[in-house]
Amino acid sequence: MGTVCRSLSRKCYLPEPMVWHTLAAGGQTDGIDPMDKIYAVAVTCVGRAVMFGTLAIGLVMLSFSFDLARALMAGAFLTLVMAQILILKAQTTSRQKPGRTETWNCLAPEARPAGRHGRKIFLSILADVYMHFATLSFAAGCSLFAAAMGVRLARALI
Repeated sequence: MGTVCRSLSRKCYLPEPMVWHTLAAGGQTDGIDPMDKIYAVAVTCVGRAVMFGTLAIGLVMLSFSFDLARALMAGAFLTLVMAQILILKAQTTSRQKPGRTETWNCLAPEARPAGRHGRKIFLSILADVYMHFATLSFAAGCSLFAAAMGVRLARALI
């Protein structure tokens, strides 16, 4: 089934790669661990939100297309802001009611964890997914910043 790892001083649950592809493709889910279902739905919901944020950042960068260095700097700044927002979401997830999250509403009623312990596990998985996307956003922002500095350095040398 899945594996448990240590992430940011708390346990996170990572499904096997083939399980994620099966769930993402809408394939048969019989015999798949319920935690894998929660993780797959959380990645889908949070990933969709991050995609829309990335689309908005791309449009801002497009508006600065007359100056490549400014476009990359704007993208870097906004991507780092998005990473910070995702970190804040991950930190405040423990205070959130699971029923008010998109991930909870997208889960089938029989796949929703029951009880207090189940809800804590659900929120822990959701926080780990937020942190995963925050890490990716941070890496993308730093890459855009490095590219902007490279463009400015190339302009200065030419």
